[in-house]
Amino acid sequence: MSGSEKASIVAPRAGGCGLDDIYFTRFKHGAWEEPENVGCQINSAAFDFGPSYFEDESGNAVLYFSSNRAGNQDIYCSVNSGPAQLVPELNTSSNDVRPNVRKDGLEIVFDSNRPGTIGLLDIYTASRATTADVWSTPTNMGPLINSTGNDARPTLSRDGLLMFFGSNRSGSEAGLSDTYMATREKFTGN
Repeated sequence: MSGSEKASIVAPRAGGCGLDDIYFTRFKHGAWEEPENVGCQINSAAFDFGPSYFEDESGNAVLYFSSNRAGNQDIYCSVNSGPAQLVPELNTSSNDVRPNVRKDGLEIVFDSNRPGTIGLLDIYTASRATTADVWSTPTNMGPLINSTGNDARPTLSRDGLLMFFGSNRSGSEAGLSDTYMATREKFTGN
């Protein structure tokens, strides 16, 4: 790791805002610092989880995460530690959870049990031209990624060419969730 790497954790710690809160920590001088709660403008009295952090082209610190504060599980966003805001174009009346945003902030993947899934939970993706734009309508990643089981917790590599996810699809060990990897080629255009 370089001089000051950042990581997020989710935990039910004493003195938090709610059930499970999001914390950040930094790796400095060969050790992880004590995790700091991101605060009650972002965390709520409910479960807050699945954080994904990036910095946009203007240098804003942007945090996407999931929360069940409104009853079902939805995707929220906070810019520069400001109040959490629902991201309406990514959410449905179903559970939309565990967002992971590509390093440049132009693609997001998450799992959902919204109508139209192939299985129980499917992985969806959305994109945008700039970080100031709203997200496109999320699309199901289809049967090459999703199965009739639970396909969840997608994570994009920094360059967006690899995606890791968990699945309990047929062939998984004893019905548990195994880790899978999908790859794609970099599009160069004509």
